Amino acid sequence: EPLSLRRLLTLYRSPITHFPPTMAEPIPAPFAWPEFKGPSSAVIKAPKTWQDEAILVPHECIRWWSKELKLCLKNFDAAPGNEWKTEVIFKFINNYYGDCVHHHHDSEEKIYNPWLEGIIKRPVDTSIKPDLQEHKQLMEILSGLGAYKDKILQAPFEERDQHVTAFKHTMFELFDLLDAHFECEEKSYPIALHEAKVTQEEDAAKVGEILQSIGLSGNKKFLPAVLYTMCEWKGQQAAFDFFANQVPPPVQWMCK
Repeated sequence: EPLSLRRLLTLYRSPITHFPPTMAEPIPAPFAWPEFKGPSSAVIKAPKTWQDEAILVPHECIRWWSKELKLCLKNFDAAPGNEWKTEVIFKFINNYYGDCVHHHHDSEEKIYNPWLEGIIKRPVDTSIKPDLQEHKQLMEILSGLGAYKDKILQAPFEERDQHVTAFKHTMFELFDLLDAHFECEEKSYPIALHEAKVTQEEDAAKVGEILQSIGLSGNKKFLPAVLYTMCEWKGQQAAFDFFANQVPPPVQWMCK
């Protein structure tokens, strides 16, 4: 079974003494879509147009994952008997969080930005073009995270804390870098979309192309969290409308 963030959070937030938990230990509450809160963006606090909202679709999802992972990291340690915690958190980071951050930036570089820049005849944002330096830095950090798992699990117990500390430092460096990068993009993309004078339908078609490009496996990882967080920043009906109108039919069928 693929590891869900909800399961990960249950394991980390609950006073579980061993793995797997027994029936006497806390059981997750029944699933419910979250209530509307508005965007977590420091830049687009109250979206007024679809151009403001477009970049929030992936960003709000990744920001929510980052926020929840910070809570997990507070309770992450390498004490004897906690090896399962290391396995769980790295499985989620490698298979979900890191994979989807990579998909997002890869789609920007290969699909969305070439389309938009072909219309406006300039880079969307100087942090992305011409050298893609911030994307490269993000990918280098993500690709190096797996090494910490081996260091933590293979080191003698008395040396594991130093590797856990280094891992947490790197993760928070990644969170800070993503936040700063997203802020730049959330200033640049609405301007570029207005300048391009593309319609919402044209933008939706490009988003559909991106969803198709990441395949069923990518959508299985990314799309549920996108819809969940869209309920928070835009509302349930908007999230369901997005699923019905912008998600390709084969992916919709897979999710039903």
